[in-house]
Parts: sequence; structure tokens; C-alpha cells
Amino acid sequence: MGPTLKLSKPWPVSCDTFVALPPTTADGSVIFGKNSDRVTEEVQEVVAYPSQYHTPGVSLRCTYITIPQAPRTLAVVLSKPSWMWGAEMGANERGVVVGNEAVWTVEDSDGPPALLGMDLVRLALERGSTAEEAVQILTSLLEEHGQGGPCEEGGSWTYHNSFLVADAQEAWVVETAGRWWVAQRITEGFRNISNCLSIRTVFDRCSEGLQAYARQQGYWDGKGDFDWAAAFSEGGAPPLGRLSPGREANGHRLLQRAAPKIDVHAMMAILRDEGSGICMSGGGFRSNGSQVSRLVKAVERSAAPTAQHWFTATPEPLRSIYKPFSFSTSGRGDGDGEQVDGHSAEQEQQSQQQRQRQQRPADESSLGSPYTGAQAAARNPPHPLWLAWQSVYEKRGGSKPPLEALQELEERGLDCSGGLSFAKAVEEEMRLYGGCFDTFQITVEAGGSTVQSLQWLPQWTVPPYYLSIKGLQNGVQHKFKVQALSKALNGGGEASVAAMPCANSPPAPPTDLKAAVGDGELSLSWSRPADGRCLTEFRVQVLSGGGNAVQTLSVAPTWDGPTLAVVRGLTNGQAVQVLVKAVNGKLNDGGEATIIAVPCKKGLLPSAPVDLKVKTGDGQAILSWSNPSNGACVDSFQASVLGGTQPPLTVVPQNMAGASYTVPITGLANGIPLQFSVKAVSQQGPGESVTVTSVPCADIPPSRPTGLAASSGDGQATLSWGPPTNGACLSGYQVLAAANNQTLQTLAVPLGMEAANNITLQSLPNGSQVKLVVKAVSNKFGAAGEVSTAVVPCAPIAPSPPTQLTAKPGHQVLLVSWAKPDNGACLSEYQVIVAAEGQPPLTLSAPPQWDGPQSLPVTGLVNGARYNVSVVAKAAGGNASDEAVTTGTPQAVCEAVSPSPPSRPNVTTSDQRVTVCWGFPDNKGCVESYRLTLTNPATNLTRRYKTGFDYNAAGGCLSFGQLQNGLTYSFEVQAWGGAAMGGASVTVLATPERPVPKGWNWMPVTGFYPLCDAARTGRCNPMSCDDQARRGFCKAQWMRDFSPETRTVVQYCSDKCPPSTTGAAGAGAQQSPAAGPTIAVVDAAVDLATICCANPPQGTAEL
Repeated sequence: MGPTLKLSKPWPVSCDTFVALPPTTADGSVIFGKNSDRVTEEVQEVVAYPSQYHTPGVSLRCTYITIPQAPRTLAVVLSKPSWMWGAEMGANERGVVVGNEAVWTVEDSDGPPALLGMDLVRLALERGSTAEEAVQILTSLLEEHGQGGPCEEGGSWTYHNSFLVADAQEAWVVETAGRWWVAQRITEGFRNISNCLSIRTVFDRCSEGLQAYARQQGYWDGKGDFDWAAAFSEGGAPPLGRLSPGREANGHRLLQRAAPKIDVHAMMAILRDEGSGICMSGGGFRSNGSQVSRLVKAVERSAAPTAQHWFTATPEPLRSIYKPFSFSTSGRGDGDGEQVDGHSAEQEQQSQQQRQRQQRPADESSLGSPYTGAQAAARNPPHPLWLAWQSVYEKRGGSKPPLEALQELEERGLDCSGGLSFAKAVEEEMRLYGGCFDTFQITVEAGGSTVQSLQWLPQWTVPPYYLSIKGLQNGVQHKFKVQALSKALNGGGEASVAAMPCANSPPAPPTDLKAAVGDGELSLSWSRPADGRCLTEFRVQVLSGGGNAVQTLSVAPTWDGPTLAVVRGLTNGQAVQVLVKAVNGKLNDGGEATIIAVPCKKGLLPSAPVDLKVKTGDGQAILSWSNPSNGACVDSFQASVLGGTQPPLTVVPQNMAGASYTVPITGLANGIPLQFSVKAVSQQGPGESVTVTSVPCADIPPSRPTGLAASSGDGQATLSWGPPTNGACLSGYQVLAAANNQTLQTLAVPLGMEAANNITLQSLPNGSQVKLVVKAVSNKFGAAGEVSTAVVPCAPIAPSPPTQLTAKPGHQVLLVSWAKPDNGACLSEYQVIVAAEGQPPLTLSAPPQWDGPQSLPVTGLVNGARYNVSVVAKAAGGNASDEAVTTGTPQAVCEAVSPSPPSRPNVTTSDQRVTVCWGFPDNKGCVESYRLTLTNPATNLTRRYKTGFDYNAAGGCLSFGQLQNGLTYSFEVQAWGGAAMGGASVTVLATPERPVPKGWNWMPVTGFYPLCDAARTGRCNPMSCDDQARRGFCKAQWMRDFSPETRTVVQYCSDKCPPSTTGAAGAGAQQSPAAGPTIAVVDAAVDLATICCANPPQGTAEL
């Protein structure tokens, strides 16, 4: 519960906003409604603004403050107090609606001027394409600029705001206190908000640090679930599960009563309910405006949602009618241009000029109020409809129209198929109020600007009336608006007409001539000359390929938009020339425009495009081709990268005149062969495709080839590999084979052969390790990046005996060493047999090694006993060599002193694993066991282990698994000579890390790493790069990204954490012991370690 406070000022009770979603609506749509309850004297107007592009860097003046303007704003219709920039409610062209409510919270609302809640309503509508996006924009602007300033003209009334935002998919309730906010998503049922905080313990989003701030300020004691309304409401909140008494509870009951049949009629009835207090009249406050919207999901995925809106534009919805408004497909309001209530906000010609000026923003004051030509944030006089309503319902001399006539007009507006626009509805409503006129107001507009304005009193009272207007610009379409003015109402209905003055002289040629091809016909379009000359006709002449006239047409000129004509009876596949001439009948003919086109066959699948070519470059390809040869009509061409991620590119042919089409494809991966496909598409579907293959590449030195794999055979080796990853341009590859530091063979491999076929090298020496090197070669840079591997060719024959056999004695151990057979046979293993008189023989096996002598320690022997040692080489097919024989006698090699630290400590790292190895102490002190201590830096937990082996001769190894990658662990190794002798220790550090595959690239990113990625462990660690490096987290999984698609490893904070491509050992690492001891494996991730060994005599135990 929040604190209970005394109210510092009275709360005006105003506004209610409602939304209903399936399954509570009658037809599955979303129904939105709001009453705007404001001071009685305030005028509220309905204003439409078109979609606009704005110059980067320009500023936007809101009611009190200036903020950066967005690059583009959507078309909106707003119901707004005439004195402010913002709006009480409204909708945009994408089917998003927003309404706000005043709320009073424990946060101070009397701060300096900032954004009003009404400003945030308009900003969310102008910038948000969906309800969710509008919520994100609204809350971001609130956090950046705050809210504040008087909410009434000339007064001191301030408050914070709640908002209801909806589209055809969902709705959101956003409630604020100062710059703090919470948001709740509604996906079904209904919801209403009034002048109180209503979100309690369940919400979907909120300000960062909200709960900590509430505890710091004493709004919440931190116990139980955080209750937003209880913590931040001024005066406290009702118990959980209850609504605030009054209008919130009343509105909820009205919605509940109407469900599940809530529709537009039901929402209007709720907004007209006076008994609940939702429809306010009389006193200092009343419902000055009302809005109802119906939002329908798009039928197709790519289509926009369908939305209809209704506004009263007059006070008290019980005494007003709702008039329809909808956006056209271009994002403009219904009626003429952006008309609302019969007044144009912007002309199409001005929009075209704006686009030609690189989308320069329009002067908002020129858009103005659809009623009065209002300027931003400046009080406007009441518009005529408002005055007419006052004259009827506030007893100022008007006569009340018949109720049935008003109801019939509203029902026509509710019939979406009736074609009644907002402007037409206002005009008819004005007529019902009985407006009369005393004079005419004539306004002449061109290019969206007023060029003349005059008042004219006719000298006669019987229409029609005639007036001549001079001084106009030739060749420019003008709009003439005539409004009847009344002294009682200050204005009335308005009519308009368009015309274009012209000069009586020879015209210039037509412009923008185009031809759309069809089956034996051409559909032509062109624009009239821009020279302002008078026209009587356009003369169209069609010529054959030989220059003979085929047809001649006369076409009447159009005043607005392009002129259209269709030429029929042409032969498919034969090119014709079309001439279009502008004609002034009183004078000589004017200039002409020309175009060449080819009619095409309908109902025929196009054949494959002709002459497909490709030119590749750095990450791109340019395709070119010509029309199909079978003369079929082509609606479009589709150019694709087969197997790629890019969507197909669509090319629309201009006139099928046999020209070559060209399209660039960018964003391609360099160095990878790509197949490009082009096909023609007609109404019958896609035709046959044609393909071409090429490799985009960069003009840089190639990196090393990837994926090198090699296998060996009898005197041969077979290789395969992939291209370099840096996308360099290649001319081929070079393969080298070397043994004993001498080059054996060099082979040039053409491009593509490495992937299509395995490359085999012959005449290699059996039984010797052969190094195989593959280099990528470019014409400009030569042989650059290289990769290598090694194989041992061998013969499928019985091996000869091993050579150079010795048995070096040690304490209870013989170190058996030998060299490979000398006949180059293929080997599978060596078998070692050690036997002494009176003892059972020991039989051991060892895998073959090809790069020098190999050794095997035989432990557990008796000092002083003479052992016969034999080694046999075995082949894969079962053949074995004769045995090589020697003898050896174990003997003690250590001294009865406290052992010094283990020698040659060494660590190797891999994915979540560290292996620690060491050698025998240098002072040859006898070792009973080796003890290891592992310290975890993240938890400071110390774990101790000991070996149960006798490692006196060879030292040992211990492998720790399930460690955390990126953490640096400490390993202390002690040579223990028993309680009497003790022993010294040595410490090494190691950091397990995920291995980086060969052929991958590093991408260093300085000074940054991603935060709060819920899909990856540890991504909400708020430490700086310095902290990450200091605590040894450079190789932690949240500090690296592995991208298999691009074969790239991203290292974040690389200025503090230099990239490394190996699992390098930590400080103090040296070479591993010469001998090969058994490795004990330890699971270090559990509290009680699980220890297993590879055939240990005594095992490994935890201390």
C-alpha cells in the first residue's frame, strides 16, 4: 500500500476512455471510444494532417517546448482543444487510436513546462505504426522530456496522464507519474480508464528502476507484490480486486452489460450515458468532444488494417451526432484532399512539390484547422458548426432541428457503404441547423496556397451568381472555394470547383508519355504541357516499323492528372512508334512526344529471358537480360540468388520494346559460387527460368582455404578443401607436398575442382609423415593465404619389426622406446610384452606414432628383476611383424629427501576443461603422491585432490571438466613425500574457453559488449570492460559471439581483452612432461567431485 495523503487541490473529474476486444465485440473487431471532458468555454476542433517527410535535424514546437522532429510523420485526424498543439484523442492512417486521462499522483505535477499529455497523444499517433510502437514512442519521449505545464489556457490546472492505445490486434493501458510509468497489454475482453491509476500488481512493462525508486521515496515498503496504483496514487487506491467508485466502476458495468455484443452503436450509447457521469453537461465541465472507432484486422498479411472513425466535433454527445471519417489508401482524410468538415488542409500539387524538394517539411500553419485555418498552439475562433450547435442548444437564437432528421443523418454515417464523408455530414448538419448567409467568401488556391481572397455581395438575390476573377497564373490548376457567410454564425457551408487558366498560343509537347502493352493494344498516358497554353485536343498517330501511319486518334485534354488513350488492332510482337501532339485548334499544331512499344500476347506463359549475363564485384552482382523470345506479355521479371537469403528482386518492364533490363544485387557473400536465376512472370504465372553462375569477390589478398581434409593410401594422399572466408578474388589454388623439409610435389588446381573432385597426389614415400600445404592464389596478389595438414602414406603389407628398441629402467618402471618399422607398412597398433621369471607377463598396446620414436612406461614392476621386453608391429588387416626384443631391470631412482616442486608444470585448455600436467621433482625426492588444489575465482571455493599413482618416474596429469569458460582458475600442484617428508608445490593459472575452429576470423569490438540478452547466460552483467578484464571474464561466453554462418568470432571489449585463437595456458605454463602418464579426469562442476581414471592402479581421490 502507498501512503495516504491529503489532497492539496480539488480534482476535476473529466474524461473516460473505453476499448473492447474479441470475444466481447459483436463482429470480432476492436471498438474504441472516448469522451473529452474539458472546461465549458473551451472550443474543441477536429483536425486532419497528411503524412509528411521532414528534413533531418529540424525541430518541432509542441505546446510549450521544442523537440527534434521525426524523419516522417503519419497522417492523423485529431480531436483537440483549439489553443494547444496536442490532442485529447485521435487516430492515424495505420489504424492506431489513442486517448488520454488526467490522473493525480504522489509525484509533483507543478514542475516547469514540458510535454503535455495531449502532446504525447499526438506524437504517438504521428510516429507509431502499431499500438505497441506507439507505446514505446510515448514512454521514450516521456522519459526524455518529462510532462508538465498548464493544461488549460490561461490557467494553472496541471496533472499527470494515463493513456489507452489500441489497434486492430491489441490494446495497451499506460499510466504515468512524472517520468515514471507502467504499461499493461490487453489482448481480449474490455477495459476502461478514468481519472485514477488502475494498474495494480500485474503489468507488462515499466520504467527502469521503478520499484527501487518507490522504496527510496517511501511509496512502497518492499513487502509483497509491488502495487503501482497503491504506491503512486495521491490519496491511496481501493483494495485489490475493486475498481475506483464512480465513473470507472460505472463504465466497467456498462461495458459488462453490453458484452459480448459490443459494437459502434453500443459504444456510442455508453458515451451518451448521463446517469453514470460519462456524458457530462452543465457546470464548469462538459464533454466537449467524442470519438468512436472500429478497428478490423487486415485480411491479407501485407494489407493495412481497416479502420472507421466517428467524431461529434461538437459538445455533449447526447445532443450531438457522430460523423464518419476514414483515411484513403494514400493516408489522406476522406473528402477532397485532407478535407475534414469541408475545409482542405493540403493540396495534392503541394504534396508533389514537397516530394520534388526532397521531402521538405510543410509549414504546419498552412495545414491548420479544417474549420478555421488554425495555427499551432494558438487559440482559434469557434468554427461555424460549433457556433451553430451553440445557437440551438444554448438558446442563442437558433432553431432546433427535428430529432428524426439528426438520427437519420447519423445512421447514414454509420453505414460505411453509404459514401457519406465527414465534410458532407457537417454540411448537411449545418443545413439542418438552418444557417443563412449575408455575403459570399471567395478563396482562390493554387499549389495549396491562397492566391486571392475576397468577400462579394451579389447585386441580385436569385441564383445562379457569376463572378470574373483575373490575375491568375496560366497552366496552373486553381481551386475556387465559395462560402456563404452569416452574421449570426460567422460562416456556413462551402462549395469548390477547379479550373485552369490558359494562354491562346501554340502549346509545347506533352510530357511523361508512357505506353502499357497488351494483347494487340497499347494503353497510353501523358501529361499536358506545363507552358499554360490552351488546348483543344491531343492528336495520337501510330506508325508501323516502316514509318507508315497505322491509326490516328483525337483525344480530349484533361485538366487534372494524366490523359489516357487506348490504341487497339495492333499486331503482337511488331514494334510501333506512337506520336502524341498537343493541338490548339485556333492556331497551328504544337509540339509532339514519341515512344516505341511492342504489343504482346495475353494468356501465354513467357519463355525464358534471352541473353542473361552477370558481372560480379565486391559483394554484388549486376544482371542483364532481354525479353522472352515467344512474345508473351510480361508483368514483371524475378531475379533471384538460388540458395541465398536475399528475397527475389522484381523488375517491371516499361513497354516490352526489346530493351535490355539491368538489376544490381547487393549484400552477397564474397568468395562463394552463386547461381543467379531470372524468369519472366505473366498473369498465367512464372515462365521458364534461365541461370548463370559467378563468384562475387573482393580485390584483396586471399585468406587461407577452409575445411582442409586429407586421407592417405599406398604412396598417395587425397585432399579436399573449401574457399577462403574473406571473399577475395581467386584464380586457383596451389598444392605442395613436403617431407623431411624437402618439397616433393607442387600442383596447380583450377577454381571449382577442389569442391567437385578430390585432389590426389601420387608417388609419395610410404611410412613417412608428409606435410600437405594448400595456398589460395589470386592474379593480383599471387599465392597468399595457406593451410596445411599432415598424413602418412603406407603400404597394405605385413610390417617389418620395430627398430631401435630400448628399455630404460626407473623406480619400479621400465620406459620402453622404439622406432617405426622401415618397410612403410600400414600400422594399427604396437603390442608390448614384458615378462620376468616367476611373474605373469604384462601385455600392453600403443597406437602408432609416425613423427619419431615413441615410448610407453610400464609401471608396477619389481626393482632388481630382469625383464624380457618384446614389441610387435601390427597392421590393420591382422598381419604382424616379427618381434623386436630387449631386456631391462627396474631400479630405484629417487632419494629420501623432501621433494622439490614438480618440474615442467603445464596446462592445456579446451571447451569447459583444463588439463594440468607436471614432471618429477628436480631434486629426485621420493614422491608418495601428488596433491592438487583448484581455486574457483567466481566463488573463491577451494577444492583439493590427490593422485593415487606412483608417478616417481614420469610425473602426471589431471583433467578438470565442466568448468566455466572465460574464468581464470588457479591450480597448485604439490609433490608429497609423506608426512615425514612433506613436499613443495608450484602454481599455474588457466582459462578454459570455447575452441576457435581453424579457418575462422576474429572481429574485435572495442569498448562495448551487449547487455541483458535473455537468450544468453550472463548478459545482464552491468560491469564495464575494465571490470570484465580485471575479473578475468574476457573469455566468458557473454563476451564472445560465434557465427557459424560467417565463420567469425566476435570479441567484445577487445581493447581490454585482446583476441586469442588458442586455448593457451595461464602464467607459468611450460612444456608438458616427456613421458605420457595416464590422465585422471575430474568433474569440477558438482559439490562432490566425480573422479574417473584411465585404468589407474589406485584411482584418484578428493582430499
